[in-house]
Amino acid sequence: MVARAMFEISTRKTGIAGKDLQGPMGFGSHETAWTWLHEHRSPMGRSVSEPLGPFVEMDEALVGGRGGPHKRLVLGAAEKGGRVRLAYAENNDAETCKRFADGEVAAAASVTTDGHGSYSETRLGAREHNAVVQTKAEKREADCVQSCH
Repeated sequence: MVARAMFEISTRKTGIAGKDLQGPMGFGSHETAWTWLHEHRSPMGRSVSEPLGPFVEMDEALVGGRGGPHKRLVLGAAEKGGRVRLAYAENNDAETCKRFADGEVAAAASVTTDGHGSYSETRLGAREHNAVVQTKAEKREADCVQSCH
């Protein structure tokens, strides 16, 4: 649901109002849509030149369109309770993930991932790495990369 909200917010050239977000997201009230809109806009407003840290979650997702051929791979990094960085990628191999981490995440950051092989400790450099592999049931209880999702 968060991915859909981010898609709606970030793909509009002229921005989006709470009322415009209410319909696609299926919110029952304008207040809920407005709250979601402002919660997801606020991390976008801070400086983009400063790397993310000290606690960062990284993940990847397919977004956009209906059906496989219209979806694009997006790499995401999110500070716990803070800023978010997203980037389109052709694939999620080790080199692509390393370039993304090097460009967006502070060298001293502690990084949590979902255990995907491309986020190994050697590819994340000197960053402390916590790879958490979870079952679907465990994710429902406490998702290790909830800020990214």
